Amino acid sequence: MADDKPSHRFNLGETYRRRDLHDQYGGNPQSGVSPCGDEPIIFLFTGGTGQQHGYQDDFKKDGTVIYTGEGQEGDMEFVRGNKAIRDHKEDDRELHLFEMEGDGEVRYLGQYEYADFEWVELPDTKGNPRDAIRFELAPVGETITTEMAGEERKDNGTEESVVSSNTEASTDPTDRKIVSIRINKTTDMREHFDATVLSDVSRDTVEPYLEVTFDRDDIRLWGNRASTVGENTVSRGDLILFFYDGEYEAVAEVMGTSILGPSAAEFSRAVWPSYDPDDPGNYVIYLSRVYDATIDLDRFWDEHVLDYSGHPLDGWTDLHNHLDAIVAEYGSIEGFYEEATGALRYDYWDLDEWDIDTDLAHRLERQLQRKGQVILYGPPGTGKTFTADSFARWWTGQQMQAKSPAERISSVTFHPSYSYEDFIEGYTIIVDNDDGATPSESSQTEIDEFTGEQDRESPAARDADSRAGEYGLKDGLFKEFCNEAESAFKRSQPHVPGSEPKYLFLIDEINRGNISKVLGENIKLLEQSKRGDSVRLSHSGEEFTIPPNVYVIGTMNTADQSIALLDAALRRRFASLTVPPKYEVLYNSTSYPFDTKTEALELVRSGSDELDVLQAASVLALEIINSAITETSGLGKGKRIGHTYLLPVEWEANADATGVGRDRALADVWRFDILPLLEEYYFGEFDRLQEDVFGKDDVELFDQQTRDIAEFSVAALREELVDLVTRRQELLTDAET
Repeated sequence: MADDKPSHRFNLGETYRRRDLHDQYGGNPQSGVSPCGDEPIIFLFTGGTGQQHGYQDDFKKDGTVIYTGEGQEGDMEFVRGNKAIRDHKEDDRELHLFEMEGDGEVRYLGQYEYADFEWVELPDTKGNPRDAIRFELAPVGETITTEMAGEERKDNGTEESVVSSNTEASTDPTDRKIVSIRINKTTDMREHFDATVLSDVSRDTVEPYLEVTFDRDDIRLWGNRASTVGENTVSRGDLILFFYDGEYEAVAEVMGTSILGPSAAEFSRAVWPSYDPDDPGNYVIYLSRVYDATIDLDRFWDEHVLDYSGHPLDGWTDLHNHLDAIVAEYGSIEGFYEEATGALRYDYWDLDEWDIDTDLAHRLERQLQRKGQVILYGPPGTGKTFTADSFARWWTGQQMQAKSPAERISSVTFHPSYSYEDFIEGYTIIVDNDDGATPSESSQTEIDEFTGEQDRESPAARDADSRAGEYGLKDGLFKEFCNEAESAFKRSQPHVPGSEPKYLFLIDEINRGNISKVLGENIKLLEQSKRGDSVRLSHSGEEFTIPPNVYVIGTMNTADQSIALLDAALRRRFASLTVPPKYEVLYNSTSYPFDTKTEALELVRSGSDELDVLQAASVLALEIINSAITETSGLGKGKRIGHTYLLPVEWEANADATGVGRDRALADVWRFDILPLLEEYYFGEFDRLQEDVFGKDDVELFDQQTRDIAEFSVAALREELVDLVTRRQELLTDAET
C-alpha cells in the first residue's frame, strides 16, 4: 500500500451520478480513463460492458488492482489516458477508481497510484489478439477492495482455455460462486439445454471456433450472452443451477469459460442452430460435471436463505449476496453441493473416455501416491511423453478448487549440458535494477525521453532490450516450481484431507542429464519421508524444501540407455513403470480397416484393396519385427519399436499436408522412421539386419550394393511386408505374449 494519504474528495462506497462528476470536475463522460481538465484528477471506471471490448480488470486480495489500459481496437499505446495513468505522479494528478453500476451511476472504490505495468495479449473489441497494457495500481489509504479483503469483490478475469487458464480458483472449498439460470419455456433455451447440458457435444464441432483443446471426444457446455452475464462471470469450480418449470433440473460444475469475438455467430449456429445469429451466445461455459438436481425448494427458497417466492426472471442470477445464508443453512457451500446433487450424468474426468491407457494411468497414480515420483521407461514411440502429459492434465485437473492444470504443471527436457544452475539456482544474467529494468532498458528510457519516443515503445523493442542485464544469482526452474507449490500447500485446508493442490513436474529424457549434478544436495528431499525437510543450498545458502504436494514424472527412452544404468540413488527414490508397445491401440483405431489381428491376417492373405493390405501388413510386421528384436542378442526388448510410429493420425496428417497419397505417406514412415531406426540398431551389420529381422538376405527395401536403405516404391514395400508376415507369422503369438 502506498504511503501517500488519500485526498478524501469522495466518500468510499458512495454512489454518484457520473454526469454530475464530469459536470463538476470535467473529463470525457464516455471514456474509461478520463483525465479531468478542471481538477488534477484522473477518473478510472471499471465494470459495465468493458469485457465485451476486451478489458479485464482484476481485484487482488491485497488491495492491488490490475487495470486494463484504454484502446478498443489494435495494440494499445502509451498515449492519452494510458500515458496519463503512467505519469500521474509526475503530473501531480490523483487516480480515483469507480465501478459502473448501471443507469448512469457509479460507486467510488477508492484512490490509487501507479505502481507498474506489463504487456499481455488480450482480445480487442472485435476478438482479435492484440498487445494490451495492464497497470498495477496500489491503494492509497482505505479502498473498497482492501476493506472487504476479497469478500465482496471477485476476480472477474475470464478463461481463454480449459487447460491454460489464468483464472485462479480458491483453495477454500467453501469459496464457490453459485449462479442460478432460469430456462424459459417460451424460448429456445430448453432446446439448447437439452442439446449441450444434458447431451454430449463433439469436440470436433466446437474446437474449430475456439482457442481451446479438450482431452476427450465429448463435452458439455452452456452459452449466455456476455451482456446478460455482465460482471457476474464464473470460473473453475463454481456451480450453475438450472431451473425449469417449477424445479431445479440439473447442477453443473464449471471447468472453464471463453468470451468469443467474431466467431460467436458461427459457433452458435454450429452448436445451437436456433440462436439468433445477430445476438449469439458469446459467453461459453465448459462443464466438468453434470448432476441431476435434488434441491429441496422449500428449504432453499426459505426466507432465511434465498427468500424467493418464485425464481427471478433473469437468465443469469448470481447468488453471491446469499452465500452467507446458504452456508448458515447447509454448513458450507460443499454441504449445499452434496445435498443439491443426485445422480452423476456426465464427468469430464472419467478416465475411460480419455485417450490414455487406463490401467497404466491407475498404476501411475498409485505409485505417485506411494513414492512421489515415477519414471516411465520404454522403447521409442510407445507414447511415454504423451502419457505423462495427458495424465498430468487429468490428475491435476480434477481439483476444481485449485489453479488450472496449466499453472500446476511444469516440464523440462534434460540434456547433457543441463545443470544444477538451470534446475535449482545459479549465477547468470538477470534483471537487477531497483525499478526492475535492465541497464539497457534504463539507457533506452533516457534516450526515448530525449527524443520523445517513449510513448511509441513497441513490445518487440522492449523484448530486445530485456536480453541484456547484470550477472547475479537466479532461481532455477524446479526451485521456482517448488516455492509456488509450497505457497499453495500452506494456503490449503489442513483439516480437509486431499485439499492440498497437486503440482506435477515432468522431466522428459531424464536419463540424458547428469542426475547427481542437476539435483545436487537436494536428491534426498525427493523421498516421501523427507518431504517438508529442508537443506541449505550451496550457492545462496537459503533453506530449500520439496513440499508434499509436488510430484515428479520422468520419461526415459530405453533405446538410449537401459534403466539398470541409472544412478542407484535416483532409482531408489523413483518407482519405475514400463511403457511397452501397445498393438491394440492400432487395432482399435477407427482409421484402420480391421479391428483384430485375425482380420488383419485375412486382409494380408486375400485383401483386394492395396492400401488396406499395406496397412494390415504394416501393423502385423511391426509385431514380428519387435519379436525378432527381443530375441536378438545385444538388443532385447528395450530396443523394440513403438506403436505410435504407425498411428494413422500421424501419417494421415502428413498425407493431407503434403498432398501425397495415403499409401505413400505410410510408406514414408517405414522409409524415414522405422528402417533408419533398425539401421541404427544394427550399425555396421547390414547382413545381420536382413537375416535377423526379415529372415532373408535379399530384402528389396535395401540397396544390396551400397548397403543403404533403398528408395523403394509403395508396391515393393507392400510385397516385402506381406512376405515377412507370411513367412514369420509364428512370431506374432510370441510378440503378443
